[in-house]
Amino acid sequence: MRFVEVEGKTREDAVGKAAKQLGVPVADIGIEILSDGSRSFFGLMGSRKVKIRAWSKREIRSLQEQEEAEERAEKAREATKDRGPTQAPASEVLEPGACAEEARKVLQELLRWLSDHARVHIREETDERVLLEIEGDKTGLLIGKRGQTLDALQYLVNKIVNRGSEGGKRIEVDMEAYRHRREQSLRNMALRLGEKAKKKKKPITIEAMNAHDRRIVHLTLKNDQALETKSVGKGELRKLVIHPLNASRPKRDEDSGSAG
Repeated sequence: MRFVEVEGKTREDAVGKAAKQLGVPVADIGIEILSDGSRSFFGLMGSRKVKIRAWSKREIRSLQEQEEAEERAEKAREATKDRGPTQAPASEVLEPGACAEEARKVLQELLRWLSDHARVHIREETDERVLLEIEGDKTGLLIGKRGQTLDALQYLVNKIVNRGSEGGKRIEVDMEAYRHRREQSLRNMALRLGEKAKKKKKPITIEAMNAHDRRIVHLTLKNDQALETKSVGKGELRKLVIHPLNASRPKRDEDSGSAG
């Protein structure tokens, strides 16, 4: 899947440029805001440009339809194999469980404060997790800078649905395959910075990241024998260091190779 990063004087300007590069109408553009273009101190130095990451909603829908078709075919093959040739095929559409439906309703209610047109669908439900997909307008607002709004919504839904219970299903919230694109972006960044650390023979520190994103970087570089990854700092300011093993070693009281 293709996405572009574009700058503009305003968000509308940046979206227009992205639509032109992707060759689709503005209405079919999904965006993630990388920089909101806020003014500098007292506006004395002018204002920064708005920077967005954009993608084609058409391409997202096509990929999702393809993945869903492949999943249905795989489930049908497994069901037929388990039942044997004499049994009737099971229905492909399963009624969502109570947990999934409650999570969908909670998220839909939260979204009322952000968008009048957003709708929530249950994309997947297993014994361990529920995947909720948001569809609608205001993509940049609902995803937020580096997915912060999605993360906040996901946190709230988990807290509300799983309150007072242990071992509840993990509830994940996504929109236009953002989680997959974010993971791809993090893996590419990890590989690029890993090569840079080895070339310069110096550790490289990545900006503060949440535990899930740090884990992706840790796992991406886990099998590189020339590198070691470590999380440093505390709380929301926790950062990740990519350390070449032929350079000076960091303190051993920090964790390594984990999402901590």
